[in-house]
Amino acid sequence: MATAFVLALSSSSAWAAGPPKKSESTPPKVSEEDEAAAAQAREAFERGTILYQAEAYEKAILAFEEAAALYASPDFQFNLGLCYERLGRWEDAILHFETYRRTERPGVDTSAVAARIEDLEAKRQAELDAAAAEAEAREKASQEKSDAQRRADAREDAAHEGKIRQGKIMRGVGYGLLGLGVATSVGTGVAFGVAVNEQNDALARIQSGGNPDAASFGEARVIADRARDLQTYEFIGIGVGAGVALVGGILVGVGTRQLKAERALGLRPHFSPRGAGLSLSGRF
Repeated sequence: MATAFVLALSSSSAWAAGPPKKSESTPPKVSEEDEAAAAQAREAFERGTILYQAEAYEKAILAFEEAAALYASPDFQFNLGLCYERLGRWEDAILHFETYRRTERPGVDTSAVAARIEDLEAKRQAELDAAAAEAEAREKASQEKSDAQRRADAREDAAHEGKIRQGKIMRGVGYGLLGLGVATSVGTGVAFGVAVNEQNDALARIQSGGNPDAASFGEARVIADRARDLQTYEFIGIGVGAGVALVGGILVGVGTRQLKAERALGLRPHFSPRGAGLSLSGRF
């Protein structure tokens, strides 16, 4: 005659401490094949109990599932629920405890299991709430980082635009000074050069041309002094113009280099709630 086994459930403290002990009852007569399956189920049950007590819950689950496959008893669902509870897998624990509780058996009180299910549901909800709060915090932190990056990008853009404007102004002023300097050098060189030549020609007529105007020595000296002064002014004008042109050329060079640097392509990091990456930026 086969021996059947069920899982005892007398109180919440009894089942919470570990797998309930096996109890025996006298079932109706069964075939030898059923007896063999029951014996195998009993062996798997005992193996699972030992593994559970050794806190090897994953292996205990395999043993209890083997027993459940061999012997159709709702009591194995209870043991599986305990294992999953120990592993912190509330969803699986609730599923197996619910299966055990919904099975109607005369004289079996499942109120303790119902209370345990409520407790596990509360734990599951607490975990879900904590996970949602953590996800919200990550989203908020990512959004704040993204906002900060956008503000930094805006400041960087403003600085770049300012440097571009500065480069354009420097280059424009430089071109103006360059043109003015060249014009000054050429203009003063030509104007004073012509005047110097006129004075030199007048002096040459006095000294070697027979002095047709009958100029005195004093007048000749005045002409010579005037020619020398005009030549000095010529050199000063050419020098000033060259200096102005040099400053203009420097400004053109600096402004052009600054514009090239600000318009060059570059990689810029960016952040968003969905992730982070690099973007290619440049100004033309």
